[in-house]
Amino acid sequence: ADAAALGHALRREWWPVGLLVLAAAPRGRTARAAALAMLAPIALEWLRERPDVDPVRYTVLRLAEDVAYGSGVTASSARARSAAPLRPDVRFPEGLSAAGAGRWARAVADRVRRISG
Repeated sequence: ADAAALGHALRREWWPVGLLVLAAAPRGRTARAAALAMLAPIALEWLRERPDVDPVRYTVLRLAEDVAYGSGVTASSARARSAAPLRPDVRFPEGLSAAGAGRWARAVADRVRRISG
């Protein structure tokens, strides 16, 4: 669910970052994983719905739709002078403090650096 949420955000509200991720995908494991998180749900949607459009066009159209949505959210955020709609809603598992989450996040980041290193 976390990867799907990240992919969704990278396609919509954070689409400029998502575009950079897609451009960097051939270069790093982390970028490839993020690109997969962005594109896999669209591929699964195409398989479930079987629209009258080929998979490549469907993906391009879905990405265009998500970018349009994300641009609207960003523009509305700017008009309201609030970044709240663009900030991720992070919820820690029950019993995990913010300090514990920080240690966990650093450990994960260290592992990712070692893997993609």
